[in-house]
Amino acid sequence: MQDQTPLDEIMKNDPSNMDAPENTNEWYTESFAEVLEKSIGYFVTCEFLIGSNNLVERSGILYAAGMNFVTLQEPENDRYMVCDMYSLKFVTIYNSRTRPRNLRQSDGYTINAQPRGGYYR
Repeated sequence: MQDQTPLDEIMKNDPSNMDAPENTNEWYTESFAEVLEKSIGYFVTCEFLIGSNNLVERSGILYAAGMNFVTLQEPENDRYMVCDMYSLKFVTIYNSRTRPRNLRQSDGYTINAQPRGGYYR
């Protein structure tokens, strides 16, 4: 029998974590696409690396996720955006199915230049 960590015990006994992995080893068996697939319907902010130093940020409801694409729904504009998974670097998943109040309303994207040799944020 494998020893359980405190995190394993908390996740096992917490009824709010019904879909949580049984142990911490299961966290490492899922691919990026599988994590996104489980997050369909939630509001997300995706950051894409364009070129070598530009991050482009897009936000919306995660509508679909495949092995090489994600689709974001922008309810404010009644449009869908299909995005390339290969340039996707970071995804923030909010515990909300609508735009969180603390996020500013925009046209759906912002461009952030990352200086060479620096770091983002």
